[in-house]
Amino acid sequence: MAIYSYEIGATAITMQNIEDLGINAVSVSKYTPYSVVSTAADGTSVGDGFPEAEWPFTYLTQTMFNILCAYVSGQSSVVYINTKQYDGTYDTFSAIMHLPTGTHVMGGGYRDVKVRFTHLETA
Repeated sequence: MAIYSYEIGATAITMQNIEDLGINAVSVSKYTPYSVVSTAADGTSVGDGFPEAEWPFTYLTQTMFNILCAYVSGQSSVVYINTKQYDGTYDTFSAIMHLPTGTHVMGGGYRDVKVRFTHLETA
């Protein structure tokens, strides 16, 4: 049984919990409500753009890494995800998933993998 509610799929109907796919649970994730935050003339912060999310993994085996990367053709693709928001609730979004970059190869797998999702739109 899955511990967390992080899901991914090519469509909203085909989403599966990442733990059910054999991928380590995401215990901590990052959700940003705006892709750009600027400082207004009065000194307040102003958010603009689409929300973004990031799923960090301490370690993924080659198989786990391949399962995640199979959702991307080229460098990025549209996927559907269920991810945690600031208020602790989960919501389903269509998003652009980007191939992980900056990972460290380590003993048959990858360390410090960050999967980035941009242009989140409520599905």
